[in-house]
Amino acid sequence: MHHIEYMKFNLQVKGINEVKRSLNKFNKETVRELQREIDKTSFDIQRRARRVAPSDRGILRARIQRSSGMLAAIVWSGAKYSLDVEKGQEPGKWPNKSDLEGWVKRNIKPPKKRLKGITYLIGRKIYKRGTDAQPFFEPTVKYYKQRFFNNVTRIMKKL
Repeated sequence: MHHIEYMKFNLQVKGINEVKRSLNKFNKETVRELQREIDKTSFDIQRRARRVAPSDRGILRARIQRSSGMLAAIVWSGAKYSLDVEKGQEPGKWPNKSDLEGWVKRNIKPPKKRLKGITYLIGRKIYKRGTDAQPFFEPTVKYYKQRFFNNVTRIMKKL
């Protein structure tokens, strides 16, 4: 049988009642106010990112989603090519053939007999040169970052 020793500490803090009152206030009013600020900022980021994201069929814009709660928020894009749009695509990677073919149909509108050839030529160019970045997410986050921190600081100073 093992014998376990426990260490016991007593700590006396001056002003503990004021700290408890502050924590109670923080746990109720301040948490609600912070969550409202998080919700508002995540909604603003989602809305602006949707507005500034490049659009062909609107899929990228439509897939910019948000979720918030528990003093946190996530804003993300569920479109599979979001990162390639945001950061650009490095040379050496072929684009998705069916996506590119759809883009060629909608934007170049070639005769049907030339569709595959034009799609191949554009795909080859993308493979050789990559694509330029079209940032929509990072600039949006930077746009709201300072306002968010200022508002959170203001909320916390009320304690």
